[in-house]
Amino acid sequence: MKRLSLAFFILLITCCTTSFAEVKIGREFPVTFFKLAPKPQIVFFFASWSEPCQKEMAALSALYEKLKKKGIEITAVSLDEDSEVLSAPFPVVRDFDLVSPEKYQILVIPTTFVLNKDKTIKSVFVDFDDNVKKAIEKGFLSPE
Repeated sequence: MKRLSLAFFILLITCCTTSFAEVKIGREFPVTFFKLAPKPQIVFFFASWSEPCQKEMAALSALYEKLKKKGIEITAVSLDEDSEVLSAPFPVVRDFDLVSPEKYQILVIPTTFVLNKDKTIKSVFVDFDDNVKKAIEKGFLSPE
């Protein structure tokens, strides 16, 4: 019985470690229920009732045309349980089964992933303030 308990504990730790190891800077972003084009991406997890999410949605919407001209896509993933979502000039995907918080280790919304064209994670931003907007502008819109 002790061996069985120990084996179960090791299996549990291994599964948890594997899950948490998936979403790290430098690793490939695990795409599950939506598709991403092979180009730089901003993936933004939000809920329409959240004031910081509303602010980030407005900021990303304002930057979208400039980003799009540089070949950068934005995908917003709604974690709303109801049907209300914020309008946006970029695709908004609904996470109907609410798998994102666990899959992408989202503890705070908004959470924003900046991805390279090979879908590796370049940056992760949790919550929103002007520093997030400035970092996105600097990372994508500053002269190279």
